[in-house]
Amino acid sequence: MRRWGLLLVVGGALAAASLAGSASSAVTGRGWTRTDVGAVSQPAPVGGKFVFYAQHRGTLEVVALDAGTGSTAWAAPASPSAVTAGVPAELAVRGTTVFYLEGVGAPGNGAARVVAKDAASGNVLWRSNGGRFFSWPEICPDQPSAVCVSGTVVGAGWGQIRFATADGKVLADVKMGTANDPGRELGPDLFDPGSRSPEQLLVVANGREAWSRPLSRIFPLPRASSDGGWDFDRFANLGMYVGSVATRPAIKNGEASLDLGGLITAGFTANGGRVLWRARGLYSCGQPLLCPGRSQAGYTSPSTGTAASVGLRMVDTGTVTYPLSGGKPKVSANASVTIQGFDPKTGRTKWSFRAGRNIPLMSNEVVPPQITSTVMVLKAGSRLVALDLRSGRTRRLAPTAHAWCQHIITYRLAHTSYYGGRGGMYTGQEGLFPCTVSGKRIAPPRKIPGFVRRLGATTGGMIAWTDTHAVHAGPS
Repeated sequence: MRRWGLLLVVGGALAAASLAGSASSAVTGRGWTRTDVGAVSQPAPVGGKFVFYAQHRGTLEVVALDAGTGSTAWAAPASPSAVTAGVPAELAVRGTTVFYLEGVGAPGNGAARVVAKDAASGNVLWRSNGGRFFSWPEICPDQPSAVCVSGTVVGAGWGQIRFATADGKVLADVKMGTANDPGRELGPDLFDPGSRSPEQLLVVANGREAWSRPLSRIFPLPRASSDGGWDFDRFANLGMYVGSVATRPAIKNGEASLDLGGLITAGFTANGGRVLWRARGLYSCGQPLLCPGRSQAGYTSPSTGTAASVGLRMVDTGTVTYPLSGGKPKVSANASVTIQGFDPKTGRTKWSFRAGRNIPLMSNEVVPPQITSTVMVLKAGSRLVALDLRSGRTRRLAPTAHAWCQHIITYRLAHTSYYGGRGGMYTGQEGLFPCTVSGKRIAPPRKIPGFVRRLGATTGGMIAWTDTHAVHAGPS
């Protein structure tokens, strides 16, 4: 679960993306395009529809488009409740049902409830009691018949709360933190429970607390904290977690700085938190790097719980500074990055690639162009190369070679509890579009490559994906 990028800053840490559409739709014999829906997440295939989050006039919505025609089947109001603004909105899906958060009461008060909706008909199947939520609903990693969410729910307590997907019955609540701050989810069933003296890691299994440990026992670093960002995977087949936290940012003169050097990737057991290995570098199996074998879907379902077959970490030097008021991040003059592929079981390095002073990569601004599900485009000095993330092998590319680019979508909401009721910038998922490896946008190819299905969605004989300003679909 990738959550890199300073949690206190949203617009400043991310590349701006235009959400303006032409308020029209286009349908052709080969496919369709919608430029008027304001999508901020990749679609999920549910009940013959493509379902996604969208912003509309400063509000958040869940929208369903007919797979064959692109016409709007239904739209419903949604809410980020109290979810950290830098955490991209994500749907949960089981069968033909989609799960999301819906606001309750006055806009911006943070009150919400979990909604289960039949995507095919648009009918609401159940709604939970109201509360405040600090994570987006997801299919529970260890219980596919349940929806997990972190927060406080009237009549159900606080912490991690599990609802039965069929009828919304509360199955369990695992107390952590306080009712006003029940912590945050860092990975599948892995939590920061909110305490800071000392900061803790807590793991849930089968709806109960399995164990908790001081964060410093696993990440023995000064100021180590998920407040600076995090990225974790659970490798169920290995019985372990692999991941990183950054350090608590230093805030001075309206800027927040993160030290990129000296950070750690750790592997530790899922059943007790025993450290199996540590290595220098930030685990990076999410944005901006996508690890081989890991699910790239922009939603959770019983079939999206795959983990990486090759781990990736970025070994950095230098610092990155984010203006709290927004704007482009600044990377120190001595900053550089080396990407390493490693064995998740042992932490052993398999290959290294020196990316040098790659500012977009270090500041989390831009996702590298992608040629296949395991090949990305990076700079090696003044050259563009295709890097195979499985083997570390590279090959030189012409600037006009074709790829698929991604840009993080940001959007503004008029009323949000995260900003004290005022409007603020939120992070969406990555918009996807065909491009040259040098980043120039090009027309979609006649045949959509298979890996786009993993980034977007496939249903009803169509592949659909969210661009930075549109939703496109073509025959699969």
